[in-house]
Amino acid sequence: MKTRAAHYENVSRNARRKVSRAEDTKRTLRLRLHHIQSVTIPVERKEAAKLLAAAIAERNCNTDDISSVAGTDSPCDATWRLEVLGEKERSTGALKQKLRTYQKSIRILKQRCYRAPRLRAKAVDKAKSKALQQSAEGLRRKGVYTPKTRALVRALVHGGCSVSHVGGVMREIGKAIGFQIQGKFDKRTVARINLEGGIASEMQIAHEMENSASITLSGDGTTHRHTNYEARFAAIPAPSYSPGDSSTSVPQMRLLGVDSAVDHTSQRQFSGWMKKFDDLTTVYGNSPLASRSGSSLLPADIAQKLRGMNGDHAEDQKKTFQLMKGWKEETTQLTLGSRELLLKPSAELFAVLAEATIAKVAAAGGPEAWELLSAEEQKDHDVNMLRELYQLLGHESYLKLSDDEKRQLDLCIWAGCSMHKELNSVKGGNTSMMGWWKEHGVDGPVLLANKDNDATLQGASSSTAVTAAELRALEVSTCGGVKATTLAGAIFNHKD
Repeated sequence: MKTRAAHYENVSRNARRKVSRAEDTKRTLRLRLHHIQSVTIPVERKEAAKLLAAAIAERNCNTDDISSVAGTDSPCDATWRLEVLGEKERSTGALKQKLRTYQKSIRILKQRCYRAPRLRAKAVDKAKSKALQQSAEGLRRKGVYTPKTRALVRALVHGGCSVSHVGGVMREIGKAIGFQIQGKFDKRTVARINLEGGIASEMQIAHEMENSASITLSGDGTTHRHTNYEARFAAIPAPSYSPGDSSTSVPQMRLLGVDSAVDHTSQRQFSGWMKKFDDLTTVYGNSPLASRSGSSLLPADIAQKLRGMNGDHAEDQKKTFQLMKGWKEETTQLTLGSRELLLKPSAELFAVLAEATIAKVAAAGGPEAWELLSAEEQKDHDVNMLRELYQLLGHESYLKLSDDEKRQLDLCIWAGCSMHKELNSVKGGNTSMMGWWKEHGVDGPVLLANKDNDATLQGASSSTAVTAAELRALEVSTCGGVKATTLAGAIFNHKD
């Protein structure tokens, strides 16, 4: 709209300048024409009259003294002056024609200047109406919210706007900039747009995992209102996505999700990782991105690219890492075994499968027992047979690898958080300091007992015999900086 208005303003200004220049030219031409008419033409007319009289006298009298009739001019001079007069007449006609042309141009430019404000106002109104129409229809295209609209909704939610107030905020923004936003965004629509953004992020993470050579995982858990929550992250070499630089890979931290869990056991954490990998690979496998790029990602691919894990320096995290490492080793053997089986010649492949099938039927109790099994049970036996065969061939293939190749496949490092080590050092330092007080007979800090133990100990101060309850209250009550810090945390940052 502003561009159209500026265009018509430039057209109007140029037209005014052309009118001014045409007026100047018109005045110049009028001055020249007036000069020619007032000076040149009268003189030439007098000269022409003399020449004409001389010519007439020559025809009538047929004498040689033409000069006595026409003055001092000869017949040759008369002819030349007639030619000059004709040239002046033609020049005057050309100037008059040019003057008429400039006058016509001036009239046209004046009409343009007269119409320019109306055209400009009409263009502004048309641009405004078009902008209002686009603003009313720009949020949707054929009844579907556009990608830009969805990105705006996610940006508002990411910035802290409540899902139930996104529609109102967008209407107020449109009103402030002069656009009328029709329709409404209810919280269900906003929630679905956010869900689509989550699916798109899973596609991006899976695509980055598929293109990376190594992956490092990390996770942590906490409780909120007696519900366990597990947060999972992945460090992936991925493009920086900066403008003009899409080839440089830098370490990127990707949030895989924050999910609730039944408990915080190592087996539950391991199952959560497996479910997360299944979800990522399923979403990516069904996405248009994988279809266009012709790529695929399986949990086995993630296992081969896994290079390390990071977590708390706790026993449950150590066990979780051992489970993940065992899954990586098992998956590596299965991958090597399947690759080895596919590379075998047809005759050898048939022999291996026949031997494994005979062993499978024998393990089921013989041919008669095998026939009595249902289709699902036979399928389970087939899957177990192939799995055992893959593991056997994979182990043999692994033993044939070089040390560098084995190290590349086995590399998986665990790094624990040092927070618990630091807490242990504080606890050990506090215990040593309290022991030093007792050894040197120094009175330590005041005893910080809770209200129940404090009442029990207050009763013991006036009695001579110490009861079992008083002795226990004295033993469980502590003092010092650690106890003071614990009390401050309970007061200012209580979990409930």
